[in-house]
Amino acid sequence: MDYKELHKKTVAELRELAKEKFPDIEGTIAMHKDKLLEVLCHHMGIDRHGHHEAVVAGVSIPELKKQVRALKAQKAALAGKSDGKSLKKTRKQIHRLKHKMRRLVELSPKS
Repeated sequence: MDYKELHKKTVAELRELAKEKFPDIEGTIAMHKDKLLEVLCHHMGIDRHGHHEAVVAGVSIPELKKQVRALKAQKAALAGKSDGKSLKKTRKQIHRLKHKMRRLVELSPKS
């Protein structure tokens, strides 16, 4: 069983699996899916970070920060004009890039 198969299961199925295979794990009833997946992966010896490499590959946080800085300069230039549509589009792009950066930090393997 790999991470993808575990991730597709419901929380109830994961709790049942934990109860059957690893009765020594306590507190599975109160765990949320992400914590339950983390514990099961640890006990089953599954690498839970390897599945993200394809998604994260080729994108780095410094690149994203550079793009955000450029968009912020563009936003400052648009702020003086009455072009609300372009301003909204720029703000949305900044938001998406920041969200992507946060996801990269979450998905990066802990050292």
